[in-house]
Amino acid sequence: MNRSALEYYLKNIELYQQKSKEWKRKSSLLANLRLASIIISFVFFYFYFSKNNTLFIYFALSFILLFLFLIKKHLLSQKKFQFFEALLHINQTEYNFLENNECPFPDGQEFIDPKNAFTFDLDIFGKGSLFQHLNRTKTQVGKMRLADLLQQNQLIQNIEEHQKAIQELREKSEWRQAFTAHAQLSHDSSTVFQELSQWSEQAIPTTIKGIYNILSIINPIVTILLIIAYFYFPFPNIQTYLIIIIFANLMISNGAKRLYKAQFINIHEIDSIITDYSNILKNIQATTFESPYLQKIQSDLQQKQAAQQFAILSNILKRVDTIQNIFGAIILNGVFLYHVQTIKKMLKWRQNNHHDFLNFLHQIGEIEALNSLANFSFNNPEYCYPTFNSDFLLSFNNLGHPLIDSRKRINNSVVFDQQRFIILTGSNMAGKSTFLRSLGVNMVLANIGAPICAQEANIHALPIYVSMRQSDSLNEQESYFFAEVKRLQYIMNQLKNQACFLLLDEILRGTNSEDKRNGTLGVIDKILEYNGIGVIATHDLDVCQITFQHPSVLKNMRFEAQIIDNELYFDYQLQDGICENKSATFLMKKLEIIS
Repeated sequence: MNRSALEYYLKNIELYQQKSKEWKRKSSLLANLRLASIIISFVFFYFYFSKNNTLFIYFALSFILLFLFLIKKHLLSQKKFQFFEALLHINQTEYNFLENNECPFPDGQEFIDPKNAFTFDLDIFGKGSLFQHLNRTKTQVGKMRLADLLQQNQLIQNIEEHQKAIQELREKSEWRQAFTAHAQLSHDSSTVFQELSQWSEQAIPTTIKGIYNILSIINPIVTILLIIAYFYFPFPNIQTYLIIIIFANLMISNGAKRLYKAQFINIHEIDSIITDYSNILKNIQATTFESPYLQKIQSDLQQKQAAQQFAILSNILKRVDTIQNIFGAIILNGVFLYHVQTIKKMLKWRQNNHHDFLNFLHQIGEIEALNSLANFSFNNPEYCYPTFNSDFLLSFNNLGHPLIDSRKRINNSVVFDQQRFIILTGSNMAGKSTFLRSLGVNMVLANIGAPICAQEANIHALPIYVSMRQSDSLNEQESYFFAEVKRLQYIMNQLKNQACFLLLDEILRGTNSEDKRNGTLGVIDKILEYNGIGVIATHDLDVCQITFQHPSVLKNMRFEAQIIDNELYFDYQLQDGICENKSATFLMKKLEIIS
């Protein structure tokens, strides 16, 4: 267990509890002062009307100005309080995760795909999955990006740049937590992200380009001229003309309502999230990064002024949101066609920025995904970052499964060099499947630049294909056996075109022993023909004899069960050779199933 991380989180819990209490007190004080200021202003208004003394009106207006000032200060204090509450929650959650094994993070259930090349077999998504242990994202785009990294099988070109970015963010623990706190306050969701995506791609309504565009220029000018004339140059029927034009403006604004509604389902919620996105982008743009990958993201955002553009959009949306204020809407729309003007600004912003809009969001998601991997590294400083080679060599020293508690985990070392494929034997419960998953999960992490659960590793990055867990498909009316054969066909087709890392566990279970043995031997021959690298686990010891036909490329390895004091004992240590002990016979005799 990482004691240094636990101490760090405990220290932060104490700090942010104190900060949270301070800002809560400040917020309460400002709320009380705000209430007092408005009450005092009403008192002075009362004295003004009862005493008819102009001095009181100045006092009343002064306290109204103070009231408006305190509103702004109170909102800022509320945001500070919420920010430190979010930081407190982050550190409490991380502490409980490390100390008590609590894992309340979203598990990515929606990304489960039994047809994926490896994610279903390796438990990448779902309850207790790798994704759930890694995931610290708070925005939908961040969660999607992390899931995409974990399920893609196309090797990224910049694995080592990813490594450097994750290593740098690992050391920026305060920055990472502040970033996560801002993202948490956004209250983002899949619905909001989908709505924003659709909005950025919508065509600009032709009515805004046409008659509304013309009226939004002409009508306010005419209205203002009539108002000036009403006060300074009255002429016959001017009041009637003024009422008509104001009424017409209101009707035009009312006709534009459907344009407002067509933009967003909930303008207020979107506005708040855009503001939070702007703060997140500002945080990225203002930070000093050293790794090339992070610098590239930051440079792109800075050049296009992403944070500033989102701030502009947020201000525009705030104006659109005032449509909820009926009195303001009547005055502003009656004179200036205010909301028509505002919707035009919003659509103009979209026209100018729609190419970059989703890219800005995806950059936030990229940083969030890297943050999650950096947090994983921070919590597990004993994990190594693999070195990479181009010689199809894979070497792992003290490899273990990252989701097994370090106090219970048994690590093993293994090398894939000239003998690039392993036939693995061992009884049930001896550790074969856990070892296969350890290899697979760590290869997934290595392929995205994350640290892996090993003391040392040297890897040739390879796409991963796994056949460990098939199931009957009632929807497609296919049996377990046929589903497995189709998976093997898919794997062999991939292996024809490129070198792959393969993990196969007890294949062809749905047929008789001889057929299964012949099929397994045929699969191994094909793998050798296509230069596959990896492991096949089997209970059939006769399959191991093929190793003697190809000693330069195949090797036998095993997990043994030992019988000590008439008890079955597993040490989960990987050894050379073929499994010898027959644990099933021993257990059945011990339980008096057989004699």
